[in-house]
Amino acid sequence: MERINSAIFNKLRENILKLVPQTMEKILGKLSTDFRNLLDDEEDYNVIINVGNISNFKQFRAHSNVLRYRSLYFKNQLLNAKKDENNIKTIQLLNIPIQQFDFIIK
Repeated sequence: MERINSAIFNKLRENILKLVPQTMEKILGKLSTDFRNLLDDEEDYNVIINVGNISNFKQFRAHSNVLRYRSLYFKNQLLNAKKDENNIKTIQLLNIPIQQFDFIIK
């Protein structure tokens, strides 16, 4: 009886160990999608990042908490950025190509 229980336990353990990476991959994939969707959120943001130059310019909306915890650079930039009347901070990155920043931010 003990051998049967041990065999069942080992098979169950094997199956669980196979499922964990698949489940984690799905969870992380969904989390990544959710973070990307934050960039498209027109209503709930508190940072504007101006990227490009005068002839080729784009504004990115972002969330300070995400920027702060994902990047030491942005953490430092946000410390010095002033808030406007709507409580939104603006960061100027005018010497960075839009395509490069778009890749980095995503």
